[in-house]
Amino acid sequence: TSYVIEQEELVIRSGLSQSRISLCNIEEIRMGTGSLKLKCQKLHGSNWVTLAPHDRKGFLDRLCAKCPWLNR
Repeated sequence: TSYVIEQEELVIRSGLSQSRISLCNIEEIRMGTGSLKLKCQKLHGSNWVTLAPHDRKGFLDRLCAKCPWLNR
């Protein structure tokens, strides 16, 4: 699985599938032992997406630079 932070979206690629999350819809980050959880706003409520980037610190630095409202 790979994670690419673009100008306005987080792109998650896993095998042949791909999903996109608008950065403005990310509400919260929670850190687990080996993963991160992002709370993302949807049409009717929110859901949690679990990520496991290889370079966790680098990923968080890039994500927080694009989403300054997120607390680590």
